[in-house]
Amino acid sequence: MKLPINILEGTRFTCQSCGRCCQGWTVPVDEETVKRLRAHDWGGEPFEPLKGSSHPYRIRLVNDRCFFLDAKNHCRIHNEISYEAKPAACRAFPLAVLEVAGAQYARLSYWCPTVVANEGKLLENQGRWLTDTARS
Repeated sequence: MKLPINILEGTRFTCQSCGRCCQGWTVPVDEETVKRLRAHDWGGEPFEPLKGSSHPYRIRLVNDRCFFLDAKNHCRIHNEISYEAKPAACRAFPLAVLEVAGAQYARLSYWCPTVVANEGKLLENQGRWLTDTARS
């Protein structure tokens, strides 16, 4: 049985492509994602080993920016392949769905300036994104 996802009323978010989410983070990736993305020519090696994690790799940072972030703060995976090709952590950000005491809650990261400003579509109208993130 799928639990309903509790959302703070009035919470809003729509990505503004500022690129902040792609800076300063370690993004873990699994073998399947690495293999799939290495099939594309990125002009360099986008991954490096990640020790002490359940994921064997992470996306390499270049000057504290994600390897895949272009000069206009757009994701090259998203632009050159598709949104669905992005690692799960990237598709979900800034959303996390947490289960606490048998209930699910949506939480947004304040690392994202759009979340801080509470701008964009109401989260309650983004059910697909919520349920997809809860599954991953």
